[in-house]
Amino acid sequence: MAGTWARIKTWSAGETLTAADLNAEFDNVITNSDPDGIGDESADATEMQAIVDPYPAAAASLSTDLKGELLRLRYVIAQLSGRAYWYIDPFVVISSAGEITNATQPAFLAIAAASQTNFAVGSEVTVLFGTEVFDQNSDFASNAFTAPVTGRYQLSTLVRLTDLDSASEYYYVSIITSNRTYQNVFATNTFSADVGHWCAEINVLADMDAADTAYVVVFEQASGGVQTDILQPSHFSGFLAC
Repeated sequence: MAGTWARIKTWSAGETLTAADLNAEFDNVITNSDPDGIGDESADATEMQAIVDPYPAAAASLSTDLKGELLRLRYVIAQLSGRAYWYIDPFVVISSAGEITNATQPAFLAIAAASQTNFAVGSEVTVLFGTEVFDQNSDFASNAFTAPVTGRYQLSTLVRLTDLDSASEYYYVSIITSNRTYQNVFATNTFSADVGHWCAEINVLADMDAADTAYVVVFEQASGGVQTDILQPSHFSGFLAC
């Protein structure tokens, strides 16, 4: 990268070097060895926040001095940290032992606050998860998770049922997202008597767009009676995987 300053004098062969010439040239070197602008580039918040995109519109933005290099490096640091400004502590924290954590990465675990007794047959019933164990990034509310960004989300649920009616042909538990439904179907009319306890589980890496929702439902086929309960150990969890 070429410099942005020139020498004061070019000597000719046989010319006498004077103290004034040498001092002037050395002063020139000392003065200009401080890269353009770096000395003041953090004098205030406006200068601290200055950045330059090194690859705008898929074309390299070339720097002609070290100040330009600095502004481009700041841009990359801000992109990697996910922060508005390059000098703010990043969201991702790497411990001295190498563990990586992100306190804003979407993740939640919710459990049933109470049993849902004798839920209706012949229609889907939303499973109520009234107790949040944790809700990192605050994306879970009203029994549903809302994706804050487009990505792949690991979603898991376990619904514990009791007093299943063998007169019903089948039950199912579903995780319903805006893009598709993930389902666990199990037949109960093959049993010779009602089933005391049953756990239905779903684990899926689901594609979700920003603002898509995910929630859990249970369904009992209408041949049976209104007698099945959803018990409190039921839970629903998820996190942004990638």
